[in-house]
Amino acid sequence: MTGLSARLRDPRIPGLVGALAAGLALVAFVLSRISFLSTMPRPLADLYLQVSDTAIALAPDGNTLAYVAYHGDDSWVELRRLDDGSIRRIAVTRGARTPRFSADGRYLALIASGRWKRISIESAEMEMEPVEAPVDVEDACFRGDGSVLTSSTAGLFLTSPAGQAAELLRARVHSLAAIGGSDWIALEVRDEDGARLEAFSLASGARRTLVARASMPRFHPPDHLLYLKDSAIWRSRFDPASGELDGGPAVLVPDVDWFDVSANGTLAFRSFSGPRPAVRIVLHWDEELNRLGARSQRIRGDGAGAKPR
Repeated sequence: MTGLSARLRDPRIPGLVGALAAGLALVAFVLSRISFLSTMPRPLADLYLQVSDTAIALAPDGNTLAYVAYHGDDSWVELRRLDDGSIRRIAVTRGARTPRFSADGRYLALIASGRWKRISIESAEMEMEPVEAPVDVEDACFRGDGSVLTSSTAGLFLTSPAGQAAELLRARVHSLAAIGGSDWIALEVRDEDGARLEAFSLASGARRTLVARASMPRFHPPDHLLYLKDSAIWRSRFDPASGELDGGPAVLVPDVDWFDVSANGTLAFRSFSGPRPAVRIVLHWDEELNRLGARSQRIRGDGAGAKPR
């Protein structure tokens, strides 16, 4: 008993017990983190793709990325599935740029030789090349009813599903986005004062200045407008009743030169930070942007909530 009592009084015993308890606690923490992370959305993915500076788009379900890929002197639009990594080239898109998905994900609107084309993703065939469509088109996007909005140096145009085109606005419009569930369109307008975002109403023709020195509007339902400003993705709420931004904007991701957001909340952007430009994918960006180390703070943006023009 004397030897046992001496061993129990050994001052090293409490330290060993404490170390063992700490080790067990660490193992429990690691196992809990593994269990927690297994239930999280798919993590950030870095895709190092040879794409043009202005050519990535996400399907509405967030599972397909469209981009312009260069092969020698030629280029085509390719579709990359994010679930299995498979890549499909659409042969009829040779030389095209700026792909945009339709609201149902069945079509792509593309720009080729200054005109826009509608391509069926299922058949990989061109289904519409409107004769009346404007030339020098810079961007094209679908509305929910299947009509197509096109922007050009001449102005803003709307082409019906039957192929009839009508001029809506005379101005130099660069990029654009349809505000789902409303008659509003977000426009990047350029003039001698520079680029700015405006809202334009199809119903009344009213115009609102939204944000100065901003570009590339994208709509994320139900009520968020995303755009580029100072090489960063910003987000603000859009009020369809007034056609104005509601509340101060938030900076989401810095060091970006092109992006798109899907209806289900997937965010794709081309980042020029790091050793080389990379297309990066984030699912459920409201939950996961902290993983990027990006700023997520409230900032007062100039031009937000400006009065009607």
